[in-house]
Amino acid sequence: MVVRSVADIIECFDAGRVRILPMLRKTAPLLRAAVHGATHDLGGMAAGTPAPNYYAGTPLTFTPMGRVADRGWDHGPDVGGDGQTKYLKRIAWAMSSGGWRGGGVLHDILGFVPFCDTSTVDVEQEVATPTPSPRLRGGEGVSVYAVLQFANGGLSAVQTLSIRYLDANGVERASTPVRMWFDSATAWPVGFMAYFQSGVSSAGLGGKLPTPGGVQQILGVTFAGAPDVALVALVMVRDIAWLPPMVGRDPGTSAEWALSQAWVERDFARELPGLPIIDDDAYLAMAMQQLGGTTSQTIYATAEVIWR
Repeated sequence: MVVRSVADIIECFDAGRVRILPMLRKTAPLLRAAVHGATHDLGGMAAGTPAPNYYAGTPLTFTPMGRVADRGWDHGPDVGGDGQTKYLKRIAWAMSSGGWRGGGVLHDILGFVPFCDTSTVDVEQEVATPTPSPRLRGGEGVSVYAVLQFANGGLSAVQTLSIRYLDANGVERASTPVRMWFDSATAWPVGFMAYFQSGVSSAGLGGKLPTPGGVQQILGVTFAGAPDVALVALVMVRDIAWLPPMVGRDPGTSAEWALSQAWVERDFARELPGLPIIDDDAYLAMAMQQLGGTTSQTIYATAEVIWR
């Protein structure tokens, strides 16, 4: 049933149809001064609780992910069989020290294609999908991140990446080649989402590949440019909710400052109707953008999930 009012939310709490989720994730340090838009994966690659799986699987083969099989963030029992729908009621997060200021996103990781080899250039690496995600819903609203799994030292700043895929209508398409922006003088940490940009000075795309029309299947991946010794996972996700940035503002000077050890929350009870839906067996994970700071951060998060 649809949650339309605060009374509906109270009914869920009174009936015990609620799950409060604690979570801890730790990011790797970004060994460089502030990089606008640098995005970190806090799902498969970040140490913490629940345990990451590091996107381990058969190379170039889509591997589906789910809360039960992959021991993800426990958001309660499956309820779809009872004619109920699960909703995200509230999410809050904090970090151990200031300096990042970035916002983030909560998404459902549908699955991943591991160990795409950046040393193979100008030739498509075909991707197999023996088992699609049961939460795919035809690929509508699905996007793709590229997450660094392994890098042998510094990486080139001139390599591009594109994928061939089926969109939500089953039409074969190719994403526009985009630059994987790494600094050749820096050993970038695993878990860093390739920060795509179309030019040297342009703003990035927040780590996502440009895949209009949604993605129901990845067919192939192509790297172009100078070869690098690195492995990248292509991660298929469906965004659930955007998370507010860790930024405060001085009431006197309007100057921005990064929040440290302070909770920032988004309560969807204030946005009724329209609570985000969480699928049964969804593998919930977070990604965050770094807009400042260079040190490792411990990310704390909590959420409230209800069903009706």
